[in-house]
Amino acid sequence: MNLNIDDVVSIEKHASFLGATTFTVKEASDKLAQFVQDKAGITAEAWKGDGVKCRVLQPGKGGWKEGRVRISLEFIPDEEEIEEAELVEKVELEENAPLKQLSPLDEFRQNN
Repeated sequence: MNLNIDDVVSIEKHASFLGATTFTVKEASDKLAQFVQDKAGITAEAWKGDGVKCRVLQPGKGGWKEGRVRISLEFIPDEEEIEEAELVEKVELEENAPLKQLSPLDEFRQNN
């Protein structure tokens, strides 16, 4: 899932390129864009906003496609957390579902 600019990320110190273990998506985006600007001389804002014009070639997709590429930060939840969230949602839906009123004739109808 793509993160919003004000979302906060917490990672282990050895994996941080910011020198901090907790930072906002904006801080990470700014740091990456600054790196691109310093190394390639390309305006950082272009990489963060609308993106930089490019062409992409994907095998089996019918040739070059024109578009833009930009810096973004994506969060990929652990599968266990996804399954747990789906289970909680399912239980909540079942708990909130209206109870079906059984008619005394239901059993008779099913047997005939």
